[in-house]
Amino acid sequence: MVDFAQAVGSADSRLAASAKFVDSPAALPAFENVYGFRFPRGRSAVQPRGDI
Repeated sequence: MVDFAQAVGSADSRLAASAKFVDSPAALPAFENVYGFRFPRGRSAVQPRGDI
């Protein structure tokens, strides 16, 4: 996650993840808090059925 947090600053970075990962307080928001970054949701491709 340290490498990911550093890559977030790049305009080329994208994230494809399940809605559960993006929205769950125990997942992406927790990583953002611990590692001190905020991934722009506009650069996310949320997979609606990615939880299955």
